[in-house]
Amino acid sequence: MFSELVILFFGLIFLYWGAGFVVDGATKLAKKFGVSKLFIGMTVVTIGTTTPDLVVNILSTLNGNPALGIGTILGTNLVNILGIIGVTGLLFTVTTKKDVTKEAVFALCAVILVFVLSMVQIIGPTDTISSFEGLLMLVMFGIYLYLIYKESPKTKKFSIKIFETKATKHLLLGFFLLMVGGNLAVNGATMIAKTLNINDFIVGLTILAIGTALPELSTSIIAALKKQQEISVGNLLGSTVYNTVFILGITSIISPIDTKGYHKFFIFNILAIIILIVFLYTGRKNTISKIEGTLMLLAYIIIMASILIAI
Repeated sequence: MFSELVILFFGLIFLYWGAGFVVDGATKLAKKFGVSKLFIGMTVVTIGTTTPDLVVNILSTLNGNPALGIGTILGTNLVNILGIIGVTGLLFTVTTKKDVTKEAVFALCAVILVFVLSMVQIIGPTDTISSFEGLLMLVMFGIYLYLIYKESPKTKKFSIKIFETKATKHLLLGFFLLMVGGNLAVNGATMIAKTLNINDFIVGLTILAIGTALPELSTSIIAALKKQQEISVGNLLGSTVYNTVFILGITSIISPIDTKGYHKFFIFNILAIIILIVFLYTGRKNTISKIEGTLMLLAYIIIMASILIAI
């Protein structure tokens, strides 16, 4: 059991380091393109911090443990929206720009789409996200990126020399660490689940979800300290969209995802986003106060307890 914990620990450490290098490199490259901070938060920082989830999902699917990947996605979304924004709001009081609410609505639509696709039969059996449905999810993700890019101010022209920088080396190193860390984390978590006879879904929902959310947590706190909450909230909302439609879309194309027994838990992701939207509109508009941050943390604990009881 000790060896499994060591493998998982080092896997999470490598995921954390890798995400840090990816965020640093991606952010510097985005600045060279002259795009807005919100765009950086919603795209490049998001892609960097959620790459651990992508790696975990792909590897768990290839290893024949799809429940591990689904649990990680659902758990990470809950940690991001209620846990991390709750912690950040509790510590700093988060003030966002008006257009963040629009992104919250898009994240809500993304989760609802996956919830519906996981139950209905378009092409493939019911209670399954087929490869075709995965393609539909990727189309939605493409529309999402286009809309963000279209609204973002662009002040610099593209040049191939942009990639001849230290930032590119950080990206490559980060992706390498993510691959190593993801493999270790999946193997460690799977072995722990088998040793303790725990459902793979629960391991993904708790251990892996919290572990892979560490990059988002550190990024959000650092952004809040620098008074750049639009990166903090933008990153977390973008992570929800990325996790839900891109990662599950890619994973389902590799191998159709059996969601039987688990798709109902997407309702809790929908509830979490609704709570965020409500808090953004109540009290001081576009602000998460310390009281609201505390309530979001409480909601996270209640929802997690409800899921664990229902399993």
